[in-house]
Amino acid sequence: MIFGSVTVSADNACSQKLYRFIRNEKIECRRIKEENGRLIFTIGVESWREVRSFLESLNCEYEIISKKGFVPLLQACFARKGLLLGVLVCFVLISLLSDVVLVFDISADSPKTKQAILNVLLENDIKAGSSLKNVDLTVIERRIKSRVQNVGWVGISADGNRLIIDTLQYTPKPEFTVHRLPSDIVSKENGVIDSVELLDGQLLKPVGSGVAKGDTIVSGKVVTDKISYKDGKEQHDISARYTRAAGRIYGTFERKMTFEQPFIDQTKLYKPQKEKAVYSVSLFDFDLVLNGAEGNYDLIDRNEHRPEMFGLDLPVAFTENKVSEFTFAAHALNKAQATDAAKQKAEKYENNFLSAYEIRDKTEELKETDDGVLLEVNYTLYGQMGEERDFFIPK
Repeated sequence: MIFGSVTVSADNACSQKLYRFIRNEKIECRRIKEENGRLIFTIGVESWREVRSFLESLNCEYEIISKKGFVPLLQACFARKGLLLGVLVCFVLISLLSDVVLVFDISADSPKTKQAILNVLLENDIKAGSSLKNVDLTVIERRIKSRVQNVGWVGISADGNRLIIDTLQYTPKPEFTVHRLPSDIVSKENGVIDSVELLDGQLLKPVGSGVAKGDTIVSGKVVTDKISYKDGKEQHDISARYTRAAGRIYGTFERKMTFEQPFIDQTKLYKPQKEKAVYSVSLFDFDLVLNGAEGNYDLIDRNEHRPEMFGLDLPVAFTENKVSEFTFAAHALNKAQATDAAKQKAEKYENNFLSAYEIRDKTEELKETDDGVLLEVNYTLYGQMGEERDFFIPK
């Protein structure tokens, strides 16, 4: 039964003659049994025609229960011409698309770089549907590297019908300059100097000095006075050199901030019952939204499915965007609620903008207006209060 088997149910009246026929003709038979007045047996598909002719000569009623194996499957395929045609079309498509580019997977730092790479590929007749059979990918790598700015390395590989282009951005090394502009360290706050860590330059404002914003604390012009005596007289040899002042200036300073909170506040109100899914289809670089969403929506979740055929990625993507509708609602706040909201704004400011400083003191003053509340906060801060400022050497 190399090519398959046929299981037959025949009338039990002809069972004796059928036994003798199978034995005399040496027909391979298995799983033969009698059940409910019927003889059930399984024979090879190559012997079925001979057995069928014998049963028909005896006018014996029979019924084919099942067919298994290669030959029955082949017969079923030929009986279903549409299925056979579909299989042939799939094999043809696989053979044709095995070296055809359908998807470009480009890793680039910016959309501008990605578009420039696509332009180079298009100039070399490489686009969706192009064959890679006669394309030298090494040459394309060199052309992309020479034509696209800020690309220092390019690697191209083909994975099925996907052309993968990996790039690394070129970062130019900064030019080493021996001659640079000298600089001072100036105060960026109005405060008092608490400590100084001087690395280079001449200190003009000692510890404990009060400084205004913009005052020079460390000068990049270092003046030295070499004193000598000649004939009993004091002589001064004054010289100057210019450098970039370096060091850290720590001090205490104050900063005043005002946080406003209106009595009429605008907030987002989400509607859980208004959550919906927005579907879109992407073909190459073209996106088609199948069902839109009117109103104001925020994106909750996004799922993208890219189908495959015989291990090949198709240039089609189905995207499901889950969105939730919201509206802007205005609601009134009393003085206590507005004050809490203003204090929350002050706390966010401290976390985002004062994290580099030590808050040594904080005083708050609350003012009420016709439209809301004003929270004035005076901070006493400790931290670095110096910054560099270049200057030109006078001629």
